[in-house]
Amino acid sequence: MRQNERLAGCAGAVAPVTTRVGGPFVVMKRVFPVLAFAALALAAGAPRAEAVLIDFNAENSGTPALNWSGSPDWSVSGGSVDLIGSGPGGTAFDFLPGHGLYIDLDGSTSNAADAFSHVFLGLSAGTYVLAFDLAGNQRNAGFESVTVTFGSLVETFDSTVFTQTTPFTTVTRIVTVGNDPILSFSSSGGDNVGLLLDNVSVEGVPEPATLLLLGAGIAGLGLRRRRG
Repeated sequence: MRQNERLAGCAGAVAPVTTRVGGPFVVMKRVFPVLAFAALALAAGAPRAEAVLIDFNAENSGTPALNWSGSPDWSVSGGSVDLIGSGPGGTAFDFLPGHGLYIDLDGSTSNAADAFSHVFLGLSAGTYVLAFDLAGNQRNAGFESVTVTFGSLVETFDSTVFTQTTPFTTVTRIVTVGNDPILSFSSSGGDNVGLLLDNVSVEGVPEPATLLLLGAGIAGLGLRRRRG
């Protein structure tokens, strides 16, 4: 589960501005064409890919594993990660109960993974929202860091922000990627204690031109309401 919190990231990072449009609408014949136009414009501008959400609850048949070697979905190179938490197959080092299985990015070999990676096969080039949950190590005050690489994004997160007791916190970034992009988490450290990772997602966003069309449609809706 995610907290309702959006983190700007480490010092110097700039987070995208997220606007949520909500609330009930009364659909009338005279405003329906505006809404339909906005919806069509939004659909036309988004990259042709469904949202992808990855948690780790089904990995390793739902069983925790120290020095987890990865799966068809995730590869581990240059070190190790631990699959910890609680799943149908058991419980191990569940520092944040209620989140199922998740990843300790510094595994039990005293050698943090150089790359914990996932290839988004079939994902088309375009602009996307990347989101993931990151937490402090929950064990000690040692320095931890992870560098996230995905298309145009290369950003490092560390324990100056994600302190020992920081719970899972959602990080979001807008990124531009090519076809079949690779998402990689590269962790530093070698004390078997790392930052914790869960709930990775990628979702298409409209192109800027589409946002302008949507804005024009909403403006038209407001004008029609004022005249009505």
